[in-house]
Amino acid sequence: MKKLLLVLLVSLGLQTQAQINYCDSIEINLVSSSAWCNLETNISNFLPPTASVGYDWTLVDPTAQFNWAGWDSTATPNFWLQPNTTTNNVNSLYWNDTLVICLTVLITDSTLNNITLNCYNSCEDTLFWDGVQWNLSYQQTPVLITCDSITSTYSNITPNSIDVTTNSMSLGIQWPTHAWDLYEGGWNGQLTYSDTTVNTTIPLPSPNLVDTFVLCNWSDYGAFPYSCYSCDTFAWNNGNWNLLSMIQQPYFCCDSITYWTDQSQGFNVGLDTTGIVHNPDSMEVYWQACTNGLCYAGQGMYAFFGQIMTTDTVKLCYDVMIWESGVLEICTHCDTLIYDGSNWVLFSMSNTTSINEITFNTISDNKIYDMLGREVNNVTIGTMYIRNGKKYIRVR
Repeated sequence: MKKLLLVLLVSLGLQTQAQINYCDSIEINLVSSSAWCNLETNISNFLPPTASVGYDWTLVDPTAQFNWAGWDSTATPNFWLQPNTTTNNVNSLYWNDTLVICLTVLITDSTLNNITLNCYNSCEDTLFWDGVQWNLSYQQTPVLITCDSITSTYSNITPNSIDVTTNSMSLGIQWPTHAWDLYEGGWNGQLTYSDTTVNTTIPLPSPNLVDTFVLCNWSDYGAFPYSCYSCDTFAWNNGNWNLLSMIQQPYFCCDSITYWTDQSQGFNVGLDTTGIVHNPDSMEVYWQACTNGLCYAGQGMYAFFGQIMTTDTVKLCYDVMIWESGVLEICTHCDTLIYDGSNWVLFSMSNTTSINEITFNTISDNKIYDMLGREVNNVTIGTMYIRNGKKYIRVR
């Protein structure tokens, strides 16, 4: 809890018993808080009855050159701190969700040779609005403010302008300064606009000249985190400026086409374009179906391969050439297919039909075979031969 600093203005006849450090004992408390903010001090706890006290409470907006948002001269002031406030002791023009309390206390005690103490807290106490009520900063666990605490908000984006706002000036950090900077064409482009207003409308470049710009939020402070910046890239898309991170990446035609097969005898295939995302000017389709070491070609949206039987394993490939606005996109795809009894399916998706143990037939007829599997009657010395499934070498 912050103590009020001592500034002593005393008369020339200061007595030793007057060295009572009242100023260091003064504390500010928040009595009640909602939209109403009720403040008090603890002065009545230690001042003698003969002392008189004068108060000067001023609430200031640190983001607006410390212009006053509230003023009162009573011991327990009430401030209705909301936007568009109409009470006498509040200036709604400088309402903010973070306000600094500046308090001056004038203490006069006639029993101490009319000694006068002028106590001032150096504006070191802070009020902040948490969305529900006002709080004194020392009553809350301090939240570390970093560059990540700064936000940039964009609205009303048109081809010619964008409305921007930031919280960088209302974080309660000492001596904040701020600027919006616009770079045409990206980071390597030219700085063409700068504005130090927190809430402002920024003119945008012509999309006939550039299709990209970068908008940066710069903030500098007299305390940690000292200097921060963040930048967002905008791109011209579908007739307006859009955050590049929000633009859906191009979806290629190849990703949206597939094919179908017919379950009849033979092998019928066709290109399925029902999900295509673009509107091509023209398309050319080339098919290839391979089985048993032979390949067959087809062309067009549909193809029939009468050579293919349902007992075959087929490698099916297509090449699709798509023209749109003078741009060619080539789509190539291959699958291995088998017939599962009712449909042509991907080989990797087929169901297992059966599992059988492999049976080895051992032949013990004492016949002799050479290493090429030919039956022989005589084996020369030094020659390897096979008998009853085993290898031998004749040595004599």
